[in-house]
Amino acid sequence: MGLLSSISLSIADIRIGVFFTSGCTLRCCFDDAKCRFFRAFNAIFSKTGRCASEPVILSLLRSKCIPILLYAVDACPLLARQILSFEFTLTRIFMKLFRTGSPKVVSDCQVSFGFLAAKSQILIRTASFLQRFAVSENSLCMLFANDGRRQLHSVFMQVGDNVRTARQLRSAVFAKLFDGS
Repeated sequence: MGLLSSISLSIADIRIGVFFTSGCTLRCCFDDAKCRFFRAFNAIFSKTGRCASEPVILSLLRSKCIPILLYAVDACPLLARQILSFEFTLTRIFMKLFRTGSPKVVSDCQVSFGFLAAKSQILIRTASFLQRFAVSENSLCMLFANDGRRQLHSVFMQVGDNVRTARQLRSAVFAKLFDGS
């Protein structure tokens, strides 16, 4: 059995779910998702070790682990501290991968490898979700379509006035990443 097939078997055994917290407002708890994310990354890293290059490991991280970490963040309202927690989670992985304790080195590595920060990834995923939600023909979605459009507009305004689609948002985020602004 090849390396990639054994990795995909290990990761495929992970079940994904959404956990809600009790309270007056709708909130999700992502602690389980973070544990599963670390488990998936450690499965990959233990199989590849230092044999695979950083771009290969980051590609596997991007395709196999990030979807586990960011599952349902686009449909669930997030607090600022939750977004910071996602940032910290990704920062720890980069620290482990690049054997550093410096957040500046991690930031430089993320830019060098074209790896978006968690906040940017969440913003793009949310815009894409809201864009699909606003045009859905589902009767329940149609009831809240105006709210979805308002939220989508506020997401676009975080990046710039000329952003009108999730694709333009993604391009603007990548442009800011590579311009260093």
